[in-house]
Amino acid sequence: MTSLLTRTVSGLTFRITGAITLIAVMMAAALLVAALILDSFSKEMDKLVDQDVPDLLSAAEIMARSNALPQGFAQLLMATTQQELETAATGAADALDAFFDVARTRPPRQAIDLADRLSALKFGMLSLAMAREDEIAAADGFAEGLATLSGIFVSLAGTERAAGIDFTQMLSLAFQVSRSTDDAALQLLGRQLQSQLDSAGFALMVSDPAISADLLSLSEGESDLLGLRRTELAARAEAHDQASAALLAVERLGEGAAGLAREALEGLNSDARILQADSAAAERELITLGIVAFIIVLAAVVATQRTIVRPLQSLIRRTRKLADGDTAAMDGARRRSGEIGDLTAALTVFRDNIISNRRLEEEARRTAEAQEEQRREAEKQKIEAERAEMERKAAQEREALERDRAAQEETQRREAREAAEREARQKEQQRVVSILADSLSRLADGDLAASIDTAFPESYEALRENFNRTLSALARLVSVIRDSSGNILASSTEISSVTGDLARRTEKTAATLEETAAAVAQLTASASSAAENSRATEKAAQQARSEAQASQDIVRSTIAAMEAISESSDKISRIIHVIDDIAFQTNLLALNAGVEAARAGESGRGFAVVASEVRALAQRASDAAREIGTLIGQSNDNVADGVSRVAQTGSALDGIVGLIDNIAENISALATTADEQSLSVKEINTATNQLDSVTQQNAAIFEETSASTMDLTREAQILSEEVAKFRGDAGAEEAGPDSRAA
Repeated sequence: MTSLLTRTVSGLTFRITGAITLIAVMMAAALLVAALILDSFSKEMDKLVDQDVPDLLSAAEIMARSNALPQGFAQLLMATTQQELETAATGAADALDAFFDVARTRPPRQAIDLADRLSALKFGMLSLAMAREDEIAAADGFAEGLATLSGIFVSLAGTERAAGIDFTQMLSLAFQVSRSTDDAALQLLGRQLQSQLDSAGFALMVSDPAISADLLSLSEGESDLLGLRRTELAARAEAHDQASAALLAVERLGEGAAGLAREALEGLNSDARILQADSAAAERELITLGIVAFIIVLAAVVATQRTIVRPLQSLIRRTRKLADGDTAAMDGARRRSGEIGDLTAALTVFRDNIISNRRLEEEARRTAEAQEEQRREAEKQKIEAERAEMERKAAQEREALERDRAAQEETQRREAREAAEREARQKEQQRVVSILADSLSRLADGDLAASIDTAFPESYEALRENFNRTLSALARLVSVIRDSSGNILASSTEISSVTGDLARRTEKTAATLEETAAAVAQLTASASSAAENSRATEKAAQQARSEAQASQDIVRSTIAAMEAISESSDKISRIIHVIDDIAFQTNLLALNAGVEAARAGESGRGFAVVASEVRALAQRASDAAREIGTLIGQSNDNVADGVSRVAQTGSALDGIVGLIDNIAENISALATTADEQSLSVKEINTATNQLDSVTQQNAAIFEETSASTMDLTREAQILSEEVAKFRGDAGAEEAGPDSRAA
């Protein structure tokens, strides 16, 4: 019996310990996998939040600033005054300085590359501003020279000092110089203009030294028209070259920004793919571990219920019935393998022993009755025999009677002693079975302190000690199960907390990516708007170019018409001069006719009247000619002023047309660059949206994992509640039998 209980306890201990060990291993594996997944995912998310997204935003800001730079250069090209040029240069310099600040935030290699590109761009901007400054200064000087020449023409028109000086031709040459862009033609026209300016200056040196000095200064001085025009053309060419170089630098900067954006996008895509792969692997591993852990816990609970709890409860019920004397309690008992089967077999043997004892008692009773019947029969026969020989054997009969009486008394005493011993043994067995059934009942109710304190007879003392040792071992085992279930519950709670924290962090990252996607979407809209504005600006520049060319044609026609008007006015002036001479000669003739009529006396009176009328008519013609001459002089002045202003307008329109051509070319290139950058930003926006979607999916996966972990926690709680049904202290139970044995 002792070895049977020992094997039973050892087997149960091995099974439960194996189940607990397997559950602990699964929980440890789950914790390890969750920790590894959390660490990997945290590293990838930290890299994504701390490096990839800031790199993408920085690249987007660099692209936005590179898109804004061409506007500053366009303002430099479109400036017409020194103040506008200074304002545009200051704005462009501030934009470049801000760009430098952004470039310094990039990694060293990228920062150095951007700094080199920005340095080249800043040098080109300064060179362009200087060339435009020289161009505007030369254009202003040339315009002032034309104004001076026109003023001289107006002040000397119709005077004797202007005799022999062809100011109209001089102004025409000046206008042609202002419109000429060919170096050979400009050289020829300039020499002709300088020759006429020198001739006019020397001619007026005596009569009007101030005007002479002005004319000579326009020829060779600081206000040299030819030199100013050459300076303007050279500065314009330099500005065009610098604008082209600046545009090339802007394109290089845009390419660099696009490269940074592509690099940031590739890094973002790479991290997104890694996160997606890690999330998929984490999902598979966590789901697998959750399913396996759930199955193991469920199997452990079901197996414990079916293989330990239920068989023990059935065994306890049968033991109680057996203790009450019902030997049929073990009938129909299911044959089991293992320790429970051994206990069932042991109780069956115990039942068989009780039945055997009862059968032996019945046989002993029957034997006693048979002996008593035989004795009575023998006594009867003996009495009958003795009755026949009573007298002959009286003494023998009395002696035989005494012997029989003594034998009967001895037999009765022996039977009584055996019956008492049997009754005592039966009471001892019933007491042992009752105590054992009560302890097993308490054990079935979960009382681990159900040890047997009452001493058994010597033959059953080993059974009591083995039961107490079994109970102590079972108490220790339940304590281990309780501790393990507590550890499982704590571990599952920790996993639930970790997965919940990971889900919250994933949701936070998803929110950050959603904000980043919104910012990139706004940047995409800004880039698209910038591209559309660039295209609209390009169309406006083309339209302005067409209108400027049309205005230039109109100005040329106006200049030609005014030159024709000037020539007609000169012809009319000469005709008026002839009319004035005719009137003067007519007046002289009329005066001579009057003198001759006076000499003729009365006969010449009528001729004198006619001569007087002719003289008056000549005087009126002379007065009218002078008035017409005055009006024509004023008209010439107005025509000269108009020619001067139209010439200035033509020169300005030439410059504007050239600038508009440059602006149109630059804006066309900028529009192309803006389209490319808009396409790049759209690709970045698409990738960011994809990453946002993947992160949202990861958040959902971790929420499902957290729910699975909560299920595992509930199962562990159920196991803890089942184990909590056992009461008692293993240490106390183990110490009890030893102390009682002592």
